[in-house]
Amino acid sequence: MTPTVELMQNTALELCRRALSGSPEYRAMSAEADALRAQFRKEHPDALCARVLQILDACLALSAMEGEQLFLTGLQMGLELGGLDCLPRDIPPIPPACGGDRPWPFSPPGRSEPD
Repeated sequence: MTPTVELMQNTALELCRRALSGSPEYRAMSAEADALRAQFRKEHPDALCARVLQILDACLALSAMEGEQLFLTGLQMGLELGGLDCLPRDIPPIPPACGGDRPWPFSPPGRSEPD
């Protein structure tokens, strides 16, 4: 992976997390996951916790690889669609669930669009 692609993926992930952080459902699911992890660690021996973490690490690594490929596939599809000039000119704004109700990162106050 090139540094540019890595930067783009990290930026996309950060923007996704920012957008989701405003969701009550996301916050509730995150809190529940934290509570379940803490409860599991209290109830089970360290060896079992370590093994479960190894399994989770392996699953998360696969998920990360799939996410990277999905990002690259989406990027390629976007480039190809843009090159075909087949997208309508009057595309609606980004929906609030995707962070559309917030200014773009690093925009001056009062700006809601990139330059």
